[in-house]
Amino acid sequence: MSEAARLAVDSLAMEHICHFYTNQEERWKIAIRFVTDGIANQQQVLVCTQDSQGFLQALTQQADDLSKAIASGEIIFLHPENMLQAMLAGENVVREKIHAYEAQALERGLTGGIRILGDATWLQSRADLQPQWAAMEDLLLNNSTCPILCQYNQYQFPPSVALEILKAHPLVAVNDGVLSNPYYEAREEVSAEEKAARTLDRALNWLQTRKHTEDALIQNEKYFRALYEKAPLAYQSLDINGNILTVNNAWCDMMGFEKEEVIGRWWGEFISPSNRGLFRTRFEGFKKIGEIHGAEFEMVRKDGEIVIASAEGRIARHADGSFKRTHCILANVTDRKKVEQVMQQSQKLYQALFENNREMILLIDPETGGIV
Repeated sequence: MSEAARLAVDSLAMEHICHFYTNQEERWKIAIRFVTDGIANQQQVLVCTQDSQGFLQALTQQADDLSKAIASGEIIFLHPENMLQAMLAGENVVREKIHAYEAQALERGLTGGIRILGDATWLQSRADLQPQWAAMEDLLLNNSTCPILCQYNQYQFPPSVALEILKAHPLVAVNDGVLSNPYYEAREEVSAEEKAARTLDRALNWLQTRKHTEDALIQNEKYFRALYEKAPLAYQSLDINGNILTVNNAWCDMMGFEKEEVIGRWWGEFISPSNRGLFRTRFEGFKKIGEIHGAEFEMVRKDGEIVIASAEGRIARHADGSFKRTHCILANVTDRKKVEQVMQQSQKLYQALFENNREMILLIDPETGGIV
């Protein structure tokens, strides 16, 4: 993938992608990305669906620039029954259709060929047509290098049927990416031993890739953990209830506690009683907005000394958008606040002396000689 959030699979020799979705948001997220990638790659996009009007409305609502692509013929809607009728008429008819669409794309100046998006959920009510549909997919793949994305509503298929569908696709769309499918069984694999051997190879390759990924994640975690542990500014992470998940060494130095003394405790315990109500209010706002900037709190060190801390933070969220944890940096601004307080007191003192003095006092600008 060229980007983590893109379905960039154009370098693959066989691009037959399966996507099981559980809600419409997941469905359109992958479908829109597949369509827009096709437009960007100068491909004509064939959308095979029973509900062309609903699909058209979703496309134009999700991405405004797709209306122009639809009007120009870069996106074409096909009915799956018509495609199946072509299949039943013979392989040559399917080949002719594919070549005709490829020629049509070239006539429109689309040099990338075609790609096909199939809304295949309707097959759940037509079990008799599933073998023909699978055979037609084979023909499409054998006669063209076009990417094919087949989308299925996971809740509309029995698990046994969904598993067979999964086995028929070499690639699977998951979240924002496309992964190699370790359960894929090519239809030309006739021998049971050959199927088992190839499935084993794919599974082992997948496990090896996963192990490399896990090793990389562990190394990254060690690196970032060392980074925040040695950071000069205090760092803390809280759970959804405001309990401390972790702190770094700078936090412990600022507050005079050991980590074991603070992990799991409510952060409000380390704030002065007069500021705890303020913390509750700000923390609720922090969770809603997702970030906080320059919020100052009076914190109480282990020895009882007051520390004034200024917080900068963001909320980390799970893939579904729910709260995961906070990430906050605390700057010790105690000395700065003391200086500001002294300056304010001095200003008040001089102001009082100036206003209460019975002698006439003039303030003259030394550069202009004018009275200030």
